[in-house]
Amino acid sequence: MNAKKALRETLKNQRNRLSFLDSQKKIENNLVSFIKEREFKDVALYAAIGSEIRVLSILPRLAHINFYLPRVVGRALEFASFEKDSDLQKGAFGIMEPRAEAVPPGIIDLLILPGLGFSTKGERLGYGGGFYDRFLSTQDCFSVGICDQRFLFASLPIETHDEGMDAVLTDGEIIFLA
Repeated sequence: MNAKKALRETLKNQRNRLSFLDSQKKIENNLVSFIKEREFKDVALYAAIGSEIRVLSILPRLAHINFYLPRVVGRALEFASFEKDSDLQKGAFGIMEPRAEAVPPGIIDLLILPGLGFSTKGERLGYGGGFYDRFLSTQDCFSVGICDQRFLFASLPIETHDEGMDAVLTDGEIIFLA
């Protein structure tokens, strides 16, 4: 097993054993403030699975924002709008996906990403499918990784195809990298 794959398993196991009740609310507040201050209008979130930080709870606090969720199509991600849970259906990997038609590429100005861990350099350790890396390599949007402070590291193992974050947002801070 390579170092990256071993670290994925370690972080997944650690995260599954922890509670994020305290950090969840702080992350939500930091995210809402960040979106309002930067005046983003077209925001792509993610539907959390397992022990990932929940972000959909911010919707009622941000009126006049267009929200999108990813949908897996083959080996790519496309995004579609949604407003409430009833707009979603179970999709690839058991993740909730929007029912609406996909929006054209380039419409999203802020992409919020989950991950198993992030670094203070903007490195992201995802689940290994490369979906977000492929999407980011073709888009010009501001990318923000979301994690509990306990999953923020000085560095992470990366490969040439791994896309870096423009910022990392935790329960304790927002690190701007772009």
